[in-house]
Amino acid sequence: MVILLFYKPSAVNRLAPVDTNQVSPYLTHILLPRLYNAAQLGEPFEMVVTATGINDIIRGSQWPKQVGDITLTAAAVTFAPDKIILVMPITIDAVELVVTVTAQPRIDQQGLLNIIIAKVKVGAVNITPLARLAAQRVYSQLLADNGASPQDFTSKLIASLLAGQSFEPVFEIDDMFDNETRNLRITSITITQGKLTVSLMPAAGPAADSSSKARVD
Repeated sequence: MVILLFYKPSAVNRLAPVDTNQVSPYLTHILLPRLYNAAQLGEPFEMVVTATGINDIIRGSQWPKQVGDITLTAAAVTFAPDKIILVMPITIDAVELVVTVTAQPRIDQQGLLNIIIAKVKVGAVNITPLARLAAQRVYSQLLADNGASPQDFTSKLIASLLAGQSFEPVFEIDDMFDNETRNLRITSITITQGKLTVSLMPAAGPAADSSSKARVD
């Protein structure tokens, strides 16, 4: 069992060097302009996100990160059919382990989004049931510590990841071109090898309350 905990998947060897001093051009030159331009039209549209682009954004996200006694040293995302796989080396008390999380975003018939954590492994050991229990505690602690509104879009996203709660996928962006705010609804998520496609449309009304926004500025 101990040997299995220290197993390192091959994806770890492909983790690119981390550049914490450069904002990803994929974010600033491709994703954000596409989102702003399409949102201005007031019509349904699609955002296509590549795993290569997401990993370029991740590389510039100020690593390592400290979470309590755990040091997160890097991360990589893979898109496989119907699932997102996150591989993250962590260090605890000078011991390095590799955590692999498999998530499956789902939009149900009511249009609610839930991000299901299908599997969590440390090395080659499946710890999914234990991880779900720990995630519930982490979520409760986050709400207590931060005092975030449960209606905030980011809080809903975290609640879905950590507590399995479905939510209405409506968020607000601040348009950089005309200084207006726009509500967008995620209507579908399709994941194929190396690519994630999100379908969006203008929301019929404001998000659940004035704090329910994912700011993009």
